[in-house]
Amino acid sequence: RARRPESGAVQLVRSRTTRFGVAALAIILLGAGALAWRARTLRSAATASTPPTLATPAAAKVPSLVVLPLSNFADEPEYFVDGMTDALISALARIRGVRVISRQSAMHYKDSKKLLPEIAEELGVDFVVEGSVTRSADRVRLNAQVIQADPETTLWSESFERPATDVLALQNNFASAIASAIDVQMSPVEQNRLATTKAVDPDVYEAYLQGKYFGGQFGEASVRKAKGYFERAIAKDPSFAPAWAGLADALQWLALFHVDPAQLMPQAETAARRAIELDNGLAEAHASLSEVYMNRWDWAGAEAAIQRAIELNPGSAAARRRHWLLLVCQLRLDEALQEIELARRLDPLSAQVSADVGVQYLFLGRHADAIAELGHALELDPDYALTHVYLFLTYSELKKDPERGLELQFYIADLAGAELLPEYNRRLGSDGYESALHWLATTLDANPPQGEASRFGVIAGLLAQAGEREKALTWLERGVEKRAWDMGFLAVAPDYRNLRSEPRFAALLEKIGLPTSAPANLANAN
Repeated sequence: RARRPESGAVQLVRSRTTRFGVAALAIILLGAGALAWRARTLRSAATASTPPTLATPAAAKVPSLVVLPLSNFADEPEYFVDGMTDALISALARIRGVRVISRQSAMHYKDSKKLLPEIAEELGVDFVVEGSVTRSADRVRLNAQVIQADPETTLWSESFERPATDVLALQNNFASAIASAIDVQMSPVEQNRLATTKAVDPDVYEAYLQGKYFGGQFGEASVRKAKGYFERAIAKDPSFAPAWAGLADALQWLALFHVDPAQLMPQAETAARRAIELDNGLAEAHASLSEVYMNRWDWAGAEAAIQRAIELNPGSAAARRRHWLLLVCQLRLDEALQEIELARRLDPLSAQVSADVGVQYLFLGRHADAIAELGHALELDPDYALTHVYLFLTYSELKKDPERGLELQFYIADLAGAELLPEYNRRLGSDGYESALHWLATTLDANPPQGEASRFGVIAGLLAQAGEREKALTWLERGVEKRAWDMGFLAVAPDYRNLRSEPRFAALLEKIGLPTSAPANLANAN
C-alpha cells in the first residue's frame, strides 16, 4: 500500500535531480478526484524467476508510464487542459507495447507536491511524463518531458506547436515521440494510425472537450450538458467521429440511469454506428456499441464490439471494465477476474475499479478478500455508494451482524433518501436485522422511490432476501420488460440466490440468454 497524499492544492515539488531538467514544465496526469486514497504498488517483475532458456524464454517487460495532469500556465479553461491531458493519455494507450496509467488514477496527483519518483513508485511505473499546454491566437503549444523514475533522470524533452486545426496531429506526434523516447517499438499499423489525422475546426474541438468535461461528472444535469455540447460539435461538423461517440455515451448514461431506456437507447445506437462509419478505428465508438448490445441482451454482439475496442486501444481501463461486466453477466468468472485485475493495473487509484475487484471476489466466494478490497475502495473514495452496496451483499452472504445492518443504512440513503432511516434504525435496534430488512423491503415494494430510473433489481434483491419471493419475481419481470440496466446480473447476483429454484426465475434467465446453472458458491439456497 502506498502512503496517503498530503492534503491541499500545492504545486508539485521536484527532487534535486529533476530540477536540472526543463524548469518551465509541470505536471501531466489524468484521472478524477482528490479524495483520500491508498494504492497498491503494481510493478511487474522485470524477468521470469528462472533463467531464460530456449525452451522457456523470459517474458519481455512492458515499459510503463504515467502522464501527469498538464500544467496550466496561461489561465486556460479547466476543461481544455484536462481534456488535452485525457487526449494525450488516450493516444499513448493505443500503443500495445506500453502500459499507460489511466486518466482517473493520474488525476489523483493534480496539484500534488509529491516527488516524481514517489509518484512512480506508488503507481508502479518506470517513467513519468509531465508538461504544460497553452494557446496563443490560433496555435496550440505543448511542452513535455519524460523522466525515468529509477534512477531519476530526464530522458527527453520537447516542445510541439501546431495550428489549432491540427490539434489531433499534435496529440499523435506527442504519443509517437514519447514511445520513441522510452524505446517502444510500434507496429506498422500503430504507426500508420498515429500518422493519419484530419484537421478539426477549433470551435468543434472546443465543444467536444466541454462535452467530455461535463460527461465525466456523471450527474444527470452534467450529462445533459455534455449531450448538448456534443450535439453542438456535430451540428458544426457532422464528420467529427469523436463527438458522435461522446454523444452515444451520454445518451446511454441517461437511458440506463435516468430515463426509460426505450426512449434514448436507439438514439445512442445510431450515434455509435455513425461514429464507426466515420472512423472504424475509434475504440470508444466500438465500446459504446457494445453497451447497446448488452442492453439488448445480444451477448455475442457485445463481445465482438468490446473485443474490437480492446484491439484498437488495449490500454483502455474503461474498455477492460466493460468487458469484465460482460463476462461477469455470463458467469465467465475466471476470465472476468483476469480482465478486472488488468483494469486495476491500468487504473490503480480508481475506487470504481477497486470496488469491482471486491465484488468479483464476492462472486467467486472469496468473502475475506472481498471485504478487504472493498475497504480499500472506500479509502480511495469514501463517497462511492456502490462500495457500500457490495459490502452489504458480502456481509449478507456471511449473515454477519451488526455489519450487514449498518451497511444497509448506506444502501437506504442511496436508494430512497434519508426519510426511511429513522424507522429502519428503530426496528434494527429493537427487533433485529431480519425484521428491519423485511419492513424496508415491503415498504419499498409498496412505495418505490420516484425520480430517477426505477431500481427494479435493488428492490427485487431486498424482497428476495426478506423471503418475499413472489414479490421479488414480479419486480424482476418488470425490470426485464423495461430492460433495466441491472437485469444483466441476474445469473451472478447473490441476493437472488433463493430465487434460483423458481420456474419464473429460470424463465427470465432464458429470456435474457444467461446461464441457468450457477457455480457452487451461487447455487440455490432455500
